[in-house]
Amino acid sequence: DVIGVAQARITEVKPERAQDIRLAPRVTATFSEAMAKTDREIKGMLFKRIYRHPDIMRIRAGAAQIVKDLFRAYMNDPGLMEKHYWVDQLPNLNEGAKARHVGDYLAGMTDTFAIKTHQRLFDHTPELR
Repeated sequence: DVIGVAQARITEVKPERAQDIRLAPRVTATFSEAMAKTDREIKGMLFKRIYRHPDIMRIRAGAAQIVKDLFRAYMNDPGLMEKHYWVDQLPNLNEGAKARHVGDYLAGMTDTFAIKTHQRLFDHTPELR
């Protein structure tokens, strides 16, 4: 659908350079009105029945608690992050830079690693299933 719409609009605009597309009166590559409506309906259904389903929200709350707990623990004791090349430097950083490093470390964790680490550190990991 997007390819068809883009091809039709490129035919209308007849661009000779990139600037012609940038200055076009409307978006060149987009859904048709019918497909945009379908996309909105699908997204609405997904949010209502899946993304915001109570079971999923419970899992998300548990996951958020794990991340919060690990963040606080690592900010208080960077050594808990084990043998990473930058851990020794964290005490010398300001709080913002330290938080950025801790956040990056957390972002690199798999779900399984985060859960196991939380269990090891706190032994009260929320059940996510």
